[in-house]
Amino acid sequence: MGNSTTFLTIPAAQRLGTQVVYAEREIDFTVENLASGSTMDVLKLPKGAVPLRAGWITKTVNANADAKIALSCPTANLTLVAAKVLGAANAATIAALTASAVLAAEDTVRITASEATLAKAKIVVFIEYAVSDACRN
Repeated sequence: MGNSTTFLTIPAAQRLGTQVVYAEREIDFTVENLASGSTMDVLKLPKGAVPLRAGWITKTVNANADAKIALSCPTANLTLVAAKVLGAANAATIAALTASAVLAAEDTVRITASEATLAKAKIVVFIEYAVSDACRN
C-alpha cells in the first residue's frame, strides 16, 4: 500500500470550490426612464450561479411614490424580489431567497417597473450569489 500526492497547479487550485460574489449597479432613471410595464436588464449572472440575496438601495426617490419595481432572472423564470415601492431615500430593500435554482445558462437581473414611470429615482441594484465550478460545466 503506497501513498500518493497530487499537486494542483495554481490556476486549478484557485478554481476549486464555491465562491460567493456580490455585484451591484447604479441606475439613474433621470438618464434612462423606465415606463410602467417595461423592463431593463441590469446585471449579468454566469451559468452555475445560485442567487442567494437580492435587492436595491434607493438613493433618491421617484417623482411618483407609487412606482414599484420587481427583480427577476428571466431565463430561469426566477423571481428575486416581488414588486415593491422604491422606498424613502437611503432605504434598502433586501430579499433573502428561500426558493432559488442553479442557473443552467447565463442570465440577467431584470428590473420590471409597475404602477408608474420611473423618471427621477436613482437606485443601486445588487445581488449576492454563489457560483460553483462544478456547476459551470
